[in-house]
Amino acid sequence: MTAISAPTFAIGAWACGSAGFDVLDANGTAWGVRTGGTSGIFDGPPVTLNQTNFPNADGAFRSQNFRPVRTMVINGWAAGSTLAGAIASRRAFMGLLGGGGQGTLIITDMDGLVLNATVELGDVPKVTPAAMQFDWQLTLSAADPYLYGPVVSTNTGLPSAVSGLDWVGLGAGLDWTGAGAGGLVWGTPTNNGLCQLTNIGTEVAWPIFTITGPATGQLIAPTIVNGTTGEILAYTGSLNPGDVLVISTAPTNRSVLLNGVPYRRFLAPAQFFSIPPGGSVTIQFQGTSASPTPLLTATVASAY
Repeated sequence: MTAISAPTFAIGAWACGSAGFDVLDANGTAWGVRTGGTSGIFDGPPVTLNQTNFPNADGAFRSQNFRPVRTMVINGWAAGSTLAGAIASRRAFMGLLGGGGQGTLIITDMDGLVLNATVELGDVPKVTPAAMQFDWQLTLSAADPYLYGPVVSTNTGLPSAVSGLDWVGLGAGLDWTGAGAGGLVWGTPTNNGLCQLTNIGTEVAWPIFTITGPATGQLIAPTIVNGTTGEILAYTGSLNPGDVLVISTAPTNRSVLLNGVPYRRFLAPAQFFSIPPGGSVTIQFQGTSASPTPLLTATVASAY
């Protein structure tokens, strides 16, 4: 990561910076963020308290707290190099995230770490024009309240071994004495079916698993096992060559898609699990399948 003096923000082609790191757009307009002009971005995720006061005693009943929608506000200024360019930039800003859709907010922090959040408009983009300059305010809403770092991916096949019985050994023949002159060798595993997922963030992170077929005629369904807790995700359907099964575990976007079509009914058991902040989880890919075996790809983005 490369350190910078101040954070920058971008959504699609629109971008802005702060503390002298303003960003020039295609119309020649510079976009800057005011000092202290952000809220909800560098704060921790919001909290919804689940507390009910005792009716006849001090204190309250409580249960687990959850994170509601994150609202982020950016205030800034823009200065055009021409009047026509300033007006074009202002109108483009007014249409940012138009049509009720979502986009990705990219935040580059001062240490160079790039974070992202899926956002939509929380309020209309506001502009106060003054000739070739104008003040602006952008209010964003993120249904998933966490900020995410870069996606890290790892993959593995099913556990396998290649050499089988080796009658030769070191000195040929069978070695019943254990002196190491020969004996039976049962083969060296070429793949142990293990992969590790790490979350260096400050909040729990939810992995995404992708299983690429084939996995047909299996005696044991392709199964993902959390080596720490024993939780299991097992797909009981068949995967033909080229089939792609994607299991998204996050509560905000939980789904099981086979070639883009929902197939949740074939995931049993479905014990979704997360990766704790600052922690790692070792995943075991299990099952039996006709050759070639399926491939498991696991991805995770550290959460903040």
